[in-house]
Amino acid sequence: MAQLVPPQLCKETVTELVLRSFPFRGVDVSSVMELDSYDDRNYYFNGVLERCDHATSKEYILKIWKSSESYAHCEGRSLLLKYLRECGDNVPCPWPVRCKEGNYTVECSLVAQSSVANSSLVTVQEYLPGTVMEEVDPPPYLLFELGKAVGNISRNLQNFSNVAIEECTTASYIWNVKNLSSIRHYMHAVEDPMRKEMANHVISAFEKSVVPKLSSGLLRCGLVHTDVNGMNVLVQSVNGILKLSGIIDFGESMKTFYVFEVVIFIAYMMILKYKHNTIQDPYQLAQLISPAVSGFLHSFPLNSEELDCLYYSVLGRLCQSGVLGLHTYKETNNEYVLNMHCLTAWKVMEIMLKASKEEIEKIWLSE
Repeated sequence: MAQLVPPQLCKETVTELVLRSFPFRGVDVSSVMELDSYDDRNYYFNGVLERCDHATSKEYILKIWKSSESYAHCEGRSLLLKYLRECGDNVPCPWPVRCKEGNYTVECSLVAQSSVANSSLVTVQEYLPGTVMEEVDPPPYLLFELGKAVGNISRNLQNFSNVAIEECTTASYIWNVKNLSSIRHYMHAVEDPMRKEMANHVISAFEKSVVPKLSSGLLRCGLVHTDVNGMNVLVQSVNGILKLSGIIDFGESMKTFYVFEVVIFIAYMMILKYKHNTIQDPYQLAQLISPAVSGFLHSFPLNSEELDCLYYSVLGRLCQSGVLGLHTYKETNNEYVLNMHCLTAWKVMEIMLKASKEEIEKIWLSE
């Protein structure tokens, strides 16, 4: 899992890179600023394009991908974004920007502030305005609309195919929920014996209840986002009413079981709701995010076998966030990794383990 974090760049280097590789007439160097990120580098900037495919914004994001990414995979993600935008406004995501060579991805050697040269893959995409949902306590109607949008992404991507995305992260990718058992290799990062016992219990329950279904042929697969969390959802206030304005960061998109898309969505919405409400009762917490589940199922219905996987798979995703978050923090000392989802995932997992699978799934499916 070890990989090089992309180099940190100064404002002038970001500006020079954008002007050299992408068709911008100008970039406001004073506007450049780095945004928080898990394991990539993201830089906001203001610029004016010489030509415009579709993006009409003057605000953009330069993304420097982590070292484990391939050119084909990065290019595939940009094509995925382009496809979703062409599907219509029911999927609010950013337009990608073509580089001067005509593709979307640039491979270049970057000299960081430490003066160490690194070969990196770079893309640019439109910046979507709004506040990250992590900063607000989303009301039920907003969770329902977000659930519908996430379901729309899954439905629309049924007609999209990209070999690089489908093959690159599916088989052994550690964040794929189906590979939950693999996080046992990272359990050394969990020093608290109670947390370690809890994680091992969740993994064993997942292996017993969910893993046998994965080879049954009854769970459908396809390309999905796989990382819809509060930091990747944008909202705006319109006449005093919060509206969904964007879903961003398709960097973890992969081909996996469709049920895992709503599972990941549920896990992160519970983390978000817990942060704003600190509810200790698992049934109340489940009730708070039930509109999100209803919205997803409105756009993308699941069959009975898929629905039967929800509870233990949600626990599995919380377990991944907890264990892998601690591992990444120990490797990088990145406080953002620790504080964004990792620590709260452990709290939510502990709460949800007190509940009955049947009662929790009944709440989620009752709306």
